[in-house]
Amino acid sequence: MVENLRLDSRYERGKPLSFFVMKQLELFDLGGNEWNEDKWETPNSLAEFVAGLVSDCEFVLAPGAGSGQIEKYLSAKTIYAIERDRSRYLAGKENSPKAHWIHGDFLNMQPSGFVQGVVCNPPFSLGIQFLAKSLTWLNPDFEGA
Repeated sequence: MVENLRLDSRYERGKPLSFFVMKQLELFDLGGNEWNEDKWETPNSLAEFVAGLVSDCEFVLAPGAGSGQIEKYLSAKTIYAIERDRSRYLAGKENSPKAHWIHGDFLNMQPSGFVQGVVCNPPFSLGIQFLAKSLTWLNPDFEGA
């Protein structure tokens, strides 16, 4: 039940981010995915839900895009997908050919322009860094999403 996805106050303080994420993921069909906090494929049901969150954005950034699980559901006019791992980058180009794929380390990149939305399932060990860096790419004047 995706409509039940929310931050439960019991998990806000004193629990690691991965604990909160796992509790929320119980709402989705994970398709038997093995848990690995840094190389975990986003299940289709969750990827489709996340993509829907930025459906009114024309320009979307997808850092840590992995193999393109979320990107294949995005309806944005322009999608910038960035992935550091070469094999996942190549798989992503195949899974989501409409995205502009960049093979590189997102955390070492500087924005050359602004986007209207950001979607990602970053390596959980770098989640805070990905979120902070993503904010520097967002257009402060966009009022959608």
